[in-house]
Amino acid sequence: MTAGDAQAALESARRRHRERSTARRVATAVGGWLAVVSGLLVVLPLPEIGLPLLLVGLRILALRYDWAARAYLPVARLWERLKALPLVSKIVVGAVGLTFVGVLIWWLA
Repeated sequence: MTAGDAQAALESARRRHRERSTARRVATAVGGWLAVVSGLLVVLPLPEIGLPLLLVGLRILALRYDWAARAYLPVARLWERLKALPLVSKIVVGAVGLTFVGVLIWWLA
């Protein structure tokens, strides 16, 4: 899918989203925010869980917010690069992230 196709698909989804009821749009926004916050909290210790969660949240929020639409593409590229890493590198990235979070929690406590 090219960038133009992705932009056209997003604009179509945004039009459909604007036609939904207010309650459904609010529920969608809340779900998007929950996914983004959860993804950000998990991305350092477990990037293979955090990045897809962050991508889902950004994609949902992109229906309403321009900044989320702009942020989605760089995160998607990062996810594609991470998926291409060998297993040993993924383990090292996860261990470093988990260590960082552990040290941060220890330091703050």
